[in-house]
Amino acid sequence: MTNFVDLMKSDLEEAYQRFVRAFDGVTKEEANAFPVANLSSQIKSMTWLAWHTARELDFQIAFLAKEEPIWHSQKWEEKFPFDVADWKHSLVDAQRIWVDDTSILLAYLKAAKDYAKSYIDKVDESELAEIIS
Repeated sequence: MTNFVDLMKSDLEEAYQRFVRAFDGVTKEEANAFPVANLSSQIKSMTWLAWHTARELDFQIAFLAKEEPIWHSQKWEEKFPFDVADWKHSLVDAQRIWVDDTSILLAYLKAAKDYAKSYIDKVDESELAEIIS
């Protein structure tokens, strides 16, 4: 029987693989596009969504682990052409998040996924039910 820890790690891996498949064959223009910005500022680019997902994993796991986010510790901020604070973005903020090479974006997402899986391995399963406010 699969335990909760294995299930969470499997879910992280599957989510990452879905991003990899979604970006397969996509040009940088398509990845960075905001296809309906004039209709809905809530629908962002593929690049923003992948970066935002990685950022959420990275910063939230770092907070729980009481560590520096890998964005800084692994120097990911040096690999991206933007400096955007936080992860709550207006349409204008989100449009600043773009990449010339989606492989770097997917590498950050993979690193964040691996960081989360590593953290989950270290946590006692009984702690996973704790509600953090």
